[in-house]
Amino acid sequence: MNNQNIDEALLYCDGSCAHRTRIAVGVLIKTPDGNEIEYSASISQHGSCNQSEYYAIITGLRLCLGNGTQKIHVYSDSQVVIRQLRGKYRINHGLRCLYDKTRNLEKHFTSVTYTWLPRETPEIMRVNRLAQLRNNLKIVH
Repeated sequence: MNNQNIDEALLYCDGSCAHRTRIAVGVLIKTPDGNEIEYSASISQHGSCNQSEYYAIITGLRLCLGNGTQKIHVYSDSQVVIRQLRGKYRINHGLRCLYDKTRNLEKHFTSVTYTWLPRETPEIMRVNRLAQLRNNLKIVH
């Protein structure tokens, strides 16, 4: 995506937490012209699995923002996080800061949608693998 402006992108995200001590994220960005970029990172935080899912979405949104993307379709296997971002679930205190960061990032885009996908979806499996490998976890299928 080399700093070119992308009008629209599909953003697949997954977070991994290793015994609440390390958080890692996996991100896959797909553009309409068939380009793909994979990204994984360790986050210097410890926390819950739901927090790791938020960090994955935040990381993906920041990557898209850096490429001038206007419309984002976010996909995750976290029902809790997706339902919170869609206004269906209440946000608990432990996730409020990450929820607010996500909402603030949304303001930089013309459109952001959130969709839950099952873990067995190939793209979700791919980003899950990226996050788990970054966290040095054994991959279980």
